Amino acid sequence: MSEKNTEIENESSYKDVFRNKEFVKLLTGQLFSNIGDAVFRIAIVLYVYSLTGSAAQMTLVLAAQRATHSSFTTRNLIAISLLIFNYLSESQK
Repeated sequence: MSEKNTEIENESSYKDVFRNKEFVKLLTGQLFSNIGDAVFRIAIVLYVYSLTGSAAQMTLVLAAQRATHSSFTTRNLIAISLLIFNYLSESQK
């Protein structure tokens, strides 16, 4: 029985994890990064719509973001969105 009590005493709790300042910094940074990614995805779609006035082109950018979101990193998503945006803006000239 004393071995079992010792194991329980040695386990970390959630409070112990959040006392680690480096972990809290990492978690906070990830939170702000995720918020920034979400704002970017919304902003680029709205920007394409305001630039082109076309719901179809806005939807194309939205679909490209959604299709690539599951298989690429956010940096790739940003690059693909910007390439599509550049293509759409060039086609409007």
